[in-house]
Amino acid sequence: MERTNKERAAFIANPYKFTKSLLGEERGGGIQSYKKEVAQHLRKVHYDPERAQTLRSCDHPQFP
Repeated sequence: MERTNKERAAFIANPYKFTKSLLGEERGGGIQSYKKEVAQHLRKVHYDPERAQTLRSCDHPQFP
């Protein structure tokens, strides 16, 4: 319980420093994928083949 109170006080005093202590030092690096690969992945994940289909009217929500 005492540890929790100390951590809470440290967070309130300086939330940025507290978060940095949790996450560690800043990491470096770069993006390792090409823009074309990312675009293909996003298209594959978010593609909806029924997007152009019109929706039927719904007077009230239907629950299972």
